[in-house]
Parts: sequence; C-alpha cells; structure tokens
Amino acid sequence: MPQERFQTPFAFIFLYEHQCFLSFRDSEVLLWNFRGEKVTTFADHKLWFPAAVHDHTSIIFITQTQDVIISLCNNGLLPNGIHDVKIHVSHISTGALHRAARRGWERRAELWAPPL
Repeated sequence: MPQERFQTPFAFIFLYEHQCFLSFRDSEVLLWNFRGEKVTTFADHKLWFPAAVHDHTSIIFITQTQDVIISLCNNGLLPNGIHDVKIHVSHISTGALHRAARRGWERRAELWAPPL
C-alpha cells in the first residue's frame, strides 16, 4: 500500500487486539499501525451521519474480536434525490466489504453481498 501521510482524525478507536487504530475523518475510515502507516482502506465505505453533528463513533459497531466493523454508509443519491444509505459489514484487517443491507422505502429489508 502506498505511503500516505497521517492526518489528525476527528475521532479514533484503538483496537488493542491488533495493536492498530481506526481513524475517522470526514466520511472516511482508515486503519493505521503505530508507525503511522496506513494498513487498510475500506472498500466502498463512506460514512453517513443522520444528524447535523458528525458523531463519528455513534454510527459504527466493532465486534468483540475486533475483526468486523458495522457502519452506516452513504452510497450516493437515488434517482429521487434521497441518500442511498446502507449498513455495511466489513472485515477490518482487509477492508473488504462482506455485506451491505439497505432499508427499502417499501418497508422491506434488502441484503446485498458482493461477488467472491
């Protein structure tokens, strides 16, 4: 992974099991080691904030084993101008997207999995 300069995050979460930390800046999530090197960029992972205040840690969940991040993400705008918001389930060490779930406007849940 190419070198990238570490920028001061708005929030971070220390992952003691992996001796790394997740940084949150704007709508981006990155995994860094303690040498200041970027370890992981998350695929198709742009955080979405339902409130006017950006509270970066209230829209994510990290599993107890610290291997999966579940977060609220914005996938752009739908044709009707409404944000396409999905819950993304991603592997922390690789950044790979496992699943994305969207709450449909028809009151049914939709589940999408990327091809393996």
